[in-house]
Amino acid sequence: MKISVFKSLFNSKETPYIQDVVDVYNRIKEGYPELIDKITALRAMEDDDPAYSSLKNSLRAIMFNGTFNERNDNGLIEHSGLCILDFDDYPSSKVMKAEKARLMECPNVFMIFVSPSGKGLKCVIKIPPSDKFTHKRRFKAFEEFIDSDYFDPSSCNVSRVCFESYVYSILKKLPTPKR
Repeated sequence: MKISVFKSLFNSKETPYIQDVVDVYNRIKEGYPELIDKITALRAMEDDDPAYSSLKNSLRAIMFNGTFNERNDNGLIEHSGLCILDFDDYPSSKVMKAEKARLMECPNVFMIFVSPSGKGLKCVIKIPPSDKFTHKRRFKAFEEFIDSDYFDPSSCNVSRVCFESYVYSILKKLPTPKR
């Protein structure tokens, strides 16, 4: 499965590069020195620290939902058969860990990892390849199915980005890719 990655969140006309989702998975799982340093620093900062936003915005913007020629819904070239979900505002790490365990039981979950802040979860689910309208309907159906107080319904658009993270270990083992 191919997905788009942008070096910058703020240049929506930037030409993305295409990566296999397994390669992105491995980058998040294993990290690399610059990413590890950034994520470690972010997780040590308060969200309202002026440097926090600048550092977070320096992370790569991943578009798990497909390949794109620009960062907007009309830029969709090919849907990946994946959908990125965001879970935020956990009252404690214990609650977040319990939610993570519950999400892991869902057969649709392709991969799940801790957000760059360390305070939320990013969940990539498998869905049939879709256009921008069907993607949104499937997103909303999964929102009802998962029934979570921490689910972020605002990330329903097909061009939703996810900041690259580093999590020390991914929680769901991917099947061996067939190349």
